[in-house]
Amino acid sequence: MASAQEAGAEAAAAQEIKDIPEPAGTGPAEAQEIKDIPEPAGTGQGAARKGRAGADWPIVVDGTGHIAGRLASRVAKLLIQGNRVSVINCEKIMISGTRSNIIAEYRDFLRINSVIHPRHGPVHRRRPDTILTRMVRGMLPYGKKPSGVAAHRRLRAYVGSPRELRPLEKTRFEDAQIRRESSRYTTMEDLGRTVGWT
Repeated sequence: MASAQEAGAEAAAAQEIKDIPEPAGTGPAEAQEIKDIPEPAGTGQGAARKGRAGADWPIVVDGTGHIAGRLASRVAKLLIQGNRVSVINCEKIMISGTRSNIIAEYRDFLRINSVIHPRHGPVHRRRPDTILTRMVRGMLPYGKKPSGVAAHRRLRAYVGSPRELRPLEKTRFEDAQIRRESSRYTTMEDLGRTVGWT
């Protein structure tokens, strides 16, 4: 008899527990509402991707239509400030001056070599991206300070546009753009082909 009374008491207590209303904001409907709340701006996966691009990816400079010396000085300044810089389309960078004079001066430079062995230098660059890299190196304290060497290591130059850099925003320097028709300038590609770039 006592066990039957105990079983009845347990059933009544269980029914009371079921009848207790759930606190506001803890039911299935409220959980669905919480899932449907939009993420605040700047906290989603897309924002994290943008932040990663700003922090890890370099400043991409499109060299098309830029004057070589002015572009190199602007890139050197960015490198000294601690930025990573990638220059694309180096073959479309312009060199101011008469084409015959530019090629003659560069060929004179190619004749400079070591008396002992050509391997001892200087190394003559013929490809557009390596020519630009050497120009930027001359504007950095490369042989004087470790910071100059570190800055030069943050530079990347490319012929054309690599696939991984195409989605990124491109930077152009207005004060380094050509101001006359392109026929008055010589491209890096033209110079490189003339002096032996294949």
